[in-house]
Amino acid sequence: MDVKPILEFKNVRKIFKNSTVLNDCSFKIFPEEIVAILGKSGTGKSTIIKLLLGLYKPERGEIYFEDKKINYSNKDFSKSVGYVSQENSFYEKLTVQENLNFFGKLYNVSKKDIEYRSKELLDLVKLTSSKHTISEKLSGGMKRRLEFAISLIHNPHILILDEPFAGLDIELREELWYVLERIKAANVTVIIITHLLSSVQKHGDRALILHNFNIKENIVLKHNRIDLEKKFLEVVQK
Repeated sequence: MDVKPILEFKNVRKIFKNSTVLNDCSFKIFPEEIVAILGKSGTGKSTIIKLLLGLYKPERGEIYFEDKKINYSNKDFSKSVGYVSQENSFYEKLTVQENLNFFGKLYNVSKKDIEYRSKELLDLVKLTSSKHTISEKLSGGMKRRLEFAISLIHNPHILILDEPFAGLDIELREELWYVLERIKAANVTVIIITHLLSSVQKHGDRALILHNFNIKENIVLKHNRIDLEKKFLEVVQK
């Protein structure tokens, strides 16, 4: 039986003033995979994220979540998405647990569920022993892991990450990829924007290359000997 996509863009067009950012952009994301969206700066990667977060609406085309067209006036879809940006969003003067409590309340998660999810997430991101630590005292890698946990407190189906490895050394990046693989194994679909092609090739399931307003390549990475960097340059230099 064919696996149905959890998310699908169908001929999506987005224009800002007189500038086209996406045009007839189509792609599918399947459950429980790590998919990287790659492209040069300014090609529309952030626009795709903002469309998914409900911050933008397309001028044309449709976006589907679990076979249903996204209704931007309905906030249910946004509850199904977690988001991690380049910058940390938590409060540094709060403890790890206090941050999870605070953001859980923002998402209207019940006190009982916050308690259960916190325990589950702290184990997932390996921060259980640091739950009472003031967040500003965490290392750089631990702060990123806390950010991952916060983005998952409302139990979303999809986790979107925008350049989550910015400013981190290779050891910390590998540590975070390990956490992302654990998150995927917990039945979460991961969509990541990054320029680190070698890391994507090593850890990702698929890569979508965005160029000239739409997706030009859909590359399966697992068990594939393709040179992703070489392929990326072939596409974006055309």
